[in-house]
Amino acid sequence: MNDEEARAVILLAGPADVPPPGVDPERLLSEGRKRRQRRNLVVVGGSALTTALLVVLVTVTAGQTGPATAPQTVQPAVAPTTGTQPAPTLDPTPGSSSPGLSSTGTAPNRTTTTGSHPTSHR
Repeated sequence: MNDEEARAVILLAGPADVPPPGVDPERLLSEGRKRRQRRNLVVVGGSALTTALLVVLVTVTAGQTGPATAPQTVQPAVAPTTGTQPAPTLDPTPGSSSPGLSSTGTAPNRTTTTGSHPTSHR
């Protein structure tokens, strides 16, 4: 609605094309313009502020990513040794046998016999 249409509506509110008593059409139009300008300023300012904050947030979070680190290597598990038995050692000479090792250089398969009966669950 432009200013002329707004004046016509204000004048129609009173009798015989005269504004109602105590109403100044020019003051109403100027206050309406100020309100529209203020509302537009808030909308544009809020939109600009939101965009600026979003840019700062993306910049800060992108800067916090560290350099890619090499994956850590996992060491194989070692069986715990007790103080009574020495850990088996490998003899570098082929064909020689060490206590606790077979002729192939690997530890023999030792299984316990306690509770070795398979249990079937039905």
